[in-house]
Amino acid sequence: MASQPKATYQAKHPFQGNTAQSQLSFAAGATVHAAPNQSGAWWWGSCNGRDGWFPPAYVQPVAGGNRMPGGGGMAGTAGGSVRGMQQPQPQLQLQPQPQPQP
Repeated sequence: MASQPKATYQAKHPFQGNTAQSQLSFAAGATVHAAPNQSGAWWWGSCNGRDGWFPPAYVQPVAGGNRMPGGGGMAGTAGGSVRGMQQPQPQLQLQPQPQPQP
């Protein structure tokens, strides 16, 4: 079976993922490869020889990087699949942010 083509993205922002939740970590400017046309708040991809989840809002498509239509950096509906296999969705753990003092 032929492998699905990968699209190339460049990180707009650094992302420090949680390895226990199979998340990628990358610096701003890093190259991230992912299957195009994924949907959801998390995409499955690879960076620096590691595979994992990352938020697509942190990356932008690279011109000429094998991007297919619809594979931009905007999140769609949850529950995307890659290569016909359902990937587990990571659980997002939010940290409270300090509120500015008046």
